[in-house]
Parts: sequence; C-alpha cells; structure tokens
Amino acid sequence: YVADILKRGYEPVVLEPEINQDLVFFEAQMHSRAEARKKYPCDPVTIRISDNYDETLAKVRALDPVLIVPGTESGVELATRLSEDLGLPGNPYNNIDAYLKKSAMHAALQKAGVRSICGRLVKTYEEACAFMQEIGTENVVLKPTRSAASQGIKLCGSAAEVKAGFDDLLGHTNYYGDVLNEVLLQERIFGTEYVVNTMSRGGKHKVLSIWKYDKVKTDKGGNIYNYIESINELEIGHSELVEYAFSVLDAIGITDGPVHGEYMIDKKGPVLIEVNCRVMGGGMPSDFLDRVFGHHETDAILDAFLDKDSFLQHLSDPYRPLRKGIVKMMITPKEVDVEASPIRVILDHLQSLHGYSLNDSADIFHLSKTEDLDSGSGNLYLVHENPDVTRRECELMHLLETKYFRILFHGTGKKETPPDENALSVADAVRMAVCTGCSLIVSDLKNNPEGIQCAAPQDLSRAMSDYDQVFFALSSYGEGHEVEATIQAIFNAMDKVKYGGRFIVPEVFYQLIPYGRALIEALLTIGGFRIEAPSYNTKKLVTGRRI
Repeated sequence: YVADILKRGYEPVVLEPEINQDLVFFEAQMHSRAEARKKYPCDPVTIRISDNYDETLAKVRALDPVLIVPGTESGVELATRLSEDLGLPGNPYNNIDAYLKKSAMHAALQKAGVRSICGRLVKTYEEACAFMQEIGTENVVLKPTRSAASQGIKLCGSAAEVKAGFDDLLGHTNYYGDVLNEVLLQERIFGTEYVVNTMSRGGKHKVLSIWKYDKVKTDKGGNIYNYIESINELEIGHSELVEYAFSVLDAIGITDGPVHGEYMIDKKGPVLIEVNCRVMGGGMPSDFLDRVFGHHETDAILDAFLDKDSFLQHLSDPYRPLRKGIVKMMITPKEVDVEASPIRVILDHLQSLHGYSLNDSADIFHLSKTEDLDSGSGNLYLVHENPDVTRRECELMHLLETKYFRILFHGTGKKETPPDENALSVADAVRMAVCTGCSLIVSDLKNNPEGIQCAAPQDLSRAMSDYDQVFFALSSYGEGHEVEATIQAIFNAMDKVKYGGRFIVPEVFYQLIPYGRALIEALLTIGGFRIEAPSYNTKKLVTGRRI
C-alpha cells in the first residue's frame, strides 16, 4: 500500500500499535517492515495507536485523510470504525462481528439463506461431544474464533483428536495474543479450497484474483500450505464459486473495500470457510502479481477507492489473467540446524522462478518443523509463459523438500559417506558409455583416462562448450558451504553439454553424496536434462540427455 500511495502523489500515514513481542509473528513482521521500508524514497509518517479510541480519532481527523485502509487483519476493526466516523469510504461498522468472527460470518449467511458450515462455539470438551453427536460426525475442524496464517486450526477425525485439539488451544493465545476461552467447532468439509479476492464500491463487487490452495495435513492435525496457484481459466464450478462469493459479501454487509475470501467446493458446491476484510496477505511481490494478473491488488484497490465512477464503468470487464502463477510455501519436515543453503544454487536454475524469500539469515541457523504459515522455510514465486513449466517445477520442489531435504538445506553434524574403493570409476564409465564425438571429464580424481580432455571444477570457465559427453566425478561432496560449491560445479559442468548431448555421473562420485543418484537425477531435471534409462551395459551410471 505504502509504495502505491507514494506513486499516486499522496502521503502515506501508518497507524501502528505497540506490538506484543511474545506473539508468534513478531519477528517476521518486524523483518518484513524493515525490508519494505528500504524500498521507499522516504519513511512514512507513523502514528502510535492510543488505547483511547477518541484520542486516535482526533489524531487521524487532524490529518484530513482521503482514505483509510486496513493493512493487516488486526487493523480491520479500527479502519472500519475510523472510516465511518470520518465519513470516508468503508463498510458499515455495525457489521463488524461478521467481518472478524468466523461464527458471526456463518450466522449472517444462515440469516440470508446462503449456504454456510454448521458450527458452534464451545467452551468444554463435553459441549464439543454434544455438538458432534447432534450433527452425526466426528469429522470436524477446531479453530480459534479469530486467527490468521492457519495458526491453531485442527483437522479432526475422531473424539480423541478433538480432545487433543482442545487441550492444545483452550487457555492458550491466538495469533493476536488473545487468550482462548472458547473455540469454534465446525463440521469438516471435504473438497478443494479456493481464494476469491474482491473489491467492492457502492455495494457492487468485482473479482480481482482467484487462487486454489494445496494444503497438507500435519501429524498433529494442523493444515499447512504446500502451494497456492492462480486460476487462469475457469473450470466447471468456478463461475458458481464467484457468484456464491458475491452472495457472501452481500450477506455479511460488504459495501466498500477489499475482501480476501476463502471457500471450499465439495459435491454440494461452494461454501464459505472465512472472509478477511482486507487485502490478501502472504507478502506476494507486486511485480510477481503484475506478471500473473496484469495488476496487483493494493494498486487495484486504491484505484477503486479513489475513482468510484471508473470502477463501476469497468465492473463488467472480463477476468483474464496473463500467466500461471504459483507461490510455493517451503515445508520443513522436521526441526533442524542448518549450515548451508544449496537451495539458493538450485533456485537460480528454475525456469519459472520470479523471486524467493528464505529464512536463512545466519551462517548456522535453525529451522523449526512447519506447523503453520509462519513456520515454513520460505516462499518461492513461480511464473512462466508455459503453465506446465510452473506446475512441474513446483511439484519438483515439493518432492525435494519431502524426500530429499538435505539437498535444499544442509544440516549440521552430517558427514559424507566413506568411499567404496570398488565403485565404478571414471575410466569404467567412459568405457561403458560408448562415447562418440567430443568428451570432457570434470574431475579432481587421479588416473583419469588418457585421450579425453579433463578439467578441474575451478577451471571450467576456460573449457570449451558443446561437448557430446561430459563426465562429472569429484573425490568428495564436502560439508557446509562446500556443498553449495559442489552443486554449482555440477550445474556449470551441465552447461558444457550440447543440446542432444549427455551428462554422465559414475558411481565413484554419486556414492559420496546425500541420497546418492537421486540427487543427481534431481539436478538433471532442474538443469533441463531428461533422465535416461540405463541399458544392461551401462549399470551404475546416472545419465541425462540435454533437451
């Protein structure tokens, strides 16, 4: 918002509370704000929010503001109330519970005759059991009445899991530091989860973006993000989803402003999970969104607020995104201390990579097991002209984080495997590969075969290109940041292979590395090579053909 306000020639003013440093998102929020402010030509004016609302209102009134918008979920109530008291565009404050509280949202839908999820606020496990008996299922969801970033959500399939979820939530604090004296228990809906982001003016609604979630259930019943992808072409059921989203906005009383709505489509059709009456979170870069949709939401929201007539004139413009975009939320499968981030080398070779943010700020850093949106190891922003490329690389990164995590983040205390002296040598590999044309061996090993050009990894920049075969074999994989250098050397060697040529790794090297040949096959895939099936005469070689 701040950057877009500055571009329009207005002065941004940030209303900011004193943030509780004990909150789970404190460090992330402070880092995010510090990074964002580096991009501004000047620091925005900041006003500390007073505990006394009238004092805050007086401070804001003195500024004679043109517009007040909530930057985060915690700002929705204040922005809504200030806008109404100052006669600025916004939603009616008397509907505030339906904007903030999940139980009130669904009560508003029921009242309006719009499909909702059956749920109840419960304070005891006994009340929860009574509710499950009433609806005839133990497939339920436990969640704080108000939260964010999937924090505190428990997917339950039995009374025992409900009891464990209760013990984990009741009496503890939510995302905003409020003590939970009651929780929302809802019937669990099985389907596909979507996001519909909208902007409204004068009670008229327009879709800004549509996304689809992919989530993974944790062993503790949590629901963590795997990725979120843009919906570029509507499929069967999507138009009904959009119409349903509009009916939700009418039911909860939205007239003017952005809404980030989360919905599920099951066999009965669309149903609301929850609405958030502010711009979508997640920190997506504006230039990433511009490439995907041709606009980013804070930009479109300001346009609509500042020029209502233009918004209404373009209300019927078609929804036509430009490219497939995916945000891959990196998952840490278990708690680990990390001393190197080979993922940075790997990301540089993804075709669809637009940018990324990783939680690896120190030489040796700690990654917690991913339990919610704030405990991931980072985000990747993927976009490409060919949607298949975007999807394929997202799936590959999920495979690596799930099965081959040390390829991405190299943990401390790991030692390389002792070499097998009987492993297939480079000379054996050359003989078995039946080489034709020009070959290059990238190696620091001794006794490489004669008659073939050899180069050490550090000398590759001086080697010629377009070889029919490139063999890769080092005496070690290394530890710490040496791992990153080794992976970079593999990619550099791949660049020496001509299109249609082969990259060959013998057992003498791949036996030394984590995950063995699987790591080489992953790097071949990322580097644009097709893994070749071994023949009977070429066992214990990993071979890829450049395509």
